[in-house]
Amino acid sequence: SRADARRPASEGKRPMKICVYGAGAIGGYVAVQLARSGVETSVVARGPHLAAIQANGLTLKIGGETHTVKLAASDDAATLGKQDYVIVTLKAHQIAAVAPRIKTLCGPDTAILYAVNIPIVTAAISAWSTASRWQSCSARAARPTRCSVSWAPCSACRCR
Repeated sequence: SRADARRPASEGKRPMKICVYGAGAIGGYVAVQLARSGVETSVVARGPHLAAIQANGLTLKIGGETHTVKLAASDDAATLGKQDYVIVTLKAHQIAAVAPRIKTLCGPDTAILYAVNIPIVTAAISAWSTASRWQSCSARAARPTRCSVSWAPCSACRCR
């Protein structure tokens, strides 16, 4: 269970495993901070950035300090094994293409967190039809003042 995964390895339990899918600015920050806290952290990255992480580790410069961590990094998510959590830090338009690869990280109890920049999401959904937005908006049930999809005022997405 996830509660058992949080116990230190010294108590006979394995450490929590978290994969950050996308090691850009946000993903890199999250991955370094998780690794520094003792979580078994891995990242999915690509290209020269992946090569640099594999060779030198992942570095975070914050508050006048530099923190470098060594962690598992790959462009093939399946090689990283099943995770307790997957944190997806890609741009919104990239998620659909990698969904099958994200699935390879998931076991029966894996939780997925999407940490996506809201303006990017808003831009991506602006092309959706009014009907699609209506079907996706939670306003039908609770009549919130903002759309659950775009976070725009409900009148802007015509969900009312």
